[in-house]
Amino acid sequence: LWGHVHNAMVTCPVYQGKCVNNTTGYNAPVHAVIGNGGQWSSLLPVQKQPWNEWLVYGKEDYGYSYMDVNSTALQMSFFNDRTNKLDYTFTLTH
Repeated sequence: LWGHVHNAMVTCPVYQGKCVNNTTGYNAPVHAVIGNGGQWSSLLPVQKQPWNEWLVYGKEDYGYSYMDVNSTALQMSFFNDRTNKLDYTFTLTH
């Protein structure tokens, strides 16, 4: 989890610089940026970045995040501050 960048982003599971999409759950690091509480301080980059191919969720809007963790899973949810509606969620299991 990262929080200083002022937006919300989630990557696919990344292994050796490539997305690894395995349906059996967690299989490589997933990076989540949870800085959209101060969103207007910095926007998502306009220029294509090397990590753009890993991005599965990116939001330039005020919001908040909620994390639910138990002994078998971590679920992270991103909500829009203006609507209080769920924008995106992901679950990591083992």
